[in-house]
Amino acid sequence: MIGRPHGQDEARLSIAEHKELDDIMEELNEMDMSSPGWLTRFKTLKQEYKDHMEEEEEDIFSKAREVLSDDKDGTIAERFSKRKREELDLVNQKADESLEE
Repeated sequence: MIGRPHGQDEARLSIAEHKELDDIMEELNEMDMSSPGWLTRFKTLKQEYKDHMEEEEEDIFSKAREVLSDDKDGTIAERFSKRKREELDLVNQKADESLEE
């Protein structure tokens, strides 16, 4: 997608958002989980992650479908859905664990 002129802006934005999420995760790793700011920052990460996923699913994936039209058996879509569920489960698990402490 980044190689196609009409998708470059969206791809660059997506890459920047991935970097931002990585930066927040790095911040969280360096923070003490018992500090009051940790949970606030984690909630920010969770919301930005959800927003990013929705944006990718609605905007970027529709363009990717054109490029990946050979996924007639749905293998790529199935792998994505599975990974998305796993990632969301992990985010929710971490949120629950931080609330229990």
